Amino acid sequence: MTVKTRKQIGKKDFKPSSSPSTSLSRRLLYLTAALCALVAGLYFLIGFEVLSVLEPSTGQRAFGLIAGSGYAVATLALLVIRRRWLYITGALLQAFIIFQYFSLASARVPAYEVWGLLIRLPQALIFLALLYLIFSSFKERSN
Repeated sequence: MTVKTRKQIGKKDFKPSSSPSTSLSRRLLYLTAALCALVAGLYFLIGFEVLSVLEPSTGQRAFGLIAGSGYAVATLALLVIRRRWLYITGALLQAFIIFQYFSLASARVPAYEVWGLLIRLPQALIFLALLYLIFSSFKERSN
């Protein structure tokens, strides 16, 4: 069996196995899934009342468990489905969640708490990463 070298194949026929943008997108997808898993873990801690985000902690258990489950499903969906419609849906949901946190602040006691603000940081990073994945998938399709 003869193995052709790069010179024998010719430069125009040689195609690397993955382009840098695809490699970056893949790494960013894994990072986004890891951030979703982190947020799921934080919400589960809220649901199991290890972390407290509301002064009267009524309703905190259900809220934390539902939100944690949602982010756990999102983690798996990102790793398994890998479709643009999922990235768009996820980005819209992230924007809605972040917006709701700040718009409903006056109805909570306290309005802003440390854990609530700290959870927004990975959520904002998830949102930005999903935007990149959305636009990079459009760019790859046009090529």
